[in-house]
Amino acid sequence: MLLAIKIICRAAIRGKRIPENLDQDVVRASLIRGIRLHYDFAISDEVTNIARTVSSVARARNARMIMSNVVPQDMTEDQQPYCIWYPDFATEDVYRTLAERYPQIRYGVGRACAAAGYDALYFELNLLLDVSIAEEAREGETEGGRRIYESIMSRPCRYAVMDDVMLSVEIENPRFPAFLNGDTEVRWRLEPRRTAHVAWLTPGSLFPGIEEDMHVNDEDVYLSRGENLNGDEVRLLYEPLPQDLPTVKKTLLTEMAAFEGNIDRYSRLAPPARPMNRMELRCVIRGIYHHTMYARWWADEIQHNTLRAQTVAKSDRVHGTPLEMIKMAIPARRIMVNDPREFLDAGWPPSAPQPYLIWWPLRPEGARCLPCSLRKCRV
Repeated sequence: MLLAIKIICRAAIRGKRIPENLDQDVVRASLIRGIRLHYDFAISDEVTNIARTVSSVARARNARMIMSNVVPQDMTEDQQPYCIWYPDFATEDVYRTLAERYPQIRYGVGRACAAAGYDALYFELNLLLDVSIAEEAREGETEGGRRIYESIMSRPCRYAVMDDVMLSVEIENPRFPAFLNGDTEVRWRLEPRRTAHVAWLTPGSLFPGIEEDMHVNDEDVYLSRGENLNGDEVRLLYEPLPQDLPTVKKTLLTEMAAFEGNIDRYSRLAPPARPMNRMELRCVIRGIYHHTMYARWWADEIQHNTLRAQTVAKSDRVHGTPLEMIKMAIPARRIMVNDPREFLDAGWPPSAPQPYLIWWPLRPEGARCLPCSLRKCRV
């Protein structure tokens, strides 16, 4: 099965063949990746026919056409792509024509201008000052992008119009005031890729991303610029976070916040709708084991089934789910701080996972903290 998935996905990514069955997420993502990479594949009769009924394929096809300087005809709202600036840029004139023909895609055009440095067109669009456009402009490191960034940051109030997790553009009622928080999938963050068959082995570990292709590829690709923090960014590890985060390199910042059980920093730095990576999960477990209030916060997240808890629940792993591991850590911390009252009153919930480690970093006070109802734990 794995070999078959590998062959099917590789052929789709290389624009050689359309998979017969698009029911599996990673197969559909591979086709989308292939369409976004190859113009001839995107405009082929086979892809065009599928695009009539599969909106995600239609969006990928239209994105490829736009990036190849062809403005699609008659795009319905659900066929309009979110990302139209990666892996390639269209010309400034094509983006201008696109914005004139499809006004609802103007913020996508503005984001493309920020990435490409098309400052003249950006200022023509007269957009709300969006924080994702500001981050894209800053990280693009072009002269035009610098002017866009400085223009946005010079104003006292900014908005969150584009949402790279939900792939939405909220024009009527955007969140404000909004601040730069490193949540934008800027172009260089789209570089790292995993082979499709590896993604298939870990369903739920990848979210669609702004290209809707789950960051899959026919071979692994690693970041060219890396996530190493410079001197100013390192200071963010031990200083209060500014309202506007000056970087999108916040992986280590997020992991350290979890490791230290810092609720305020972690809840800000970790987008609730993005799956955890393996290192972040380890840091979250460590934070729960060492910090009672962090454990209590996670217990509330799970109890109220928040977006964060729902995302963790969907993040499948080969060796148990992150949610199960977090559920095991929470009662372990409660036992270690001598708080077994819930288990004493009602017994251990049949469906709740039982912790393995309940004696580190703290040891509970004697046998009274381990009544018969708790001795069923794997100690």
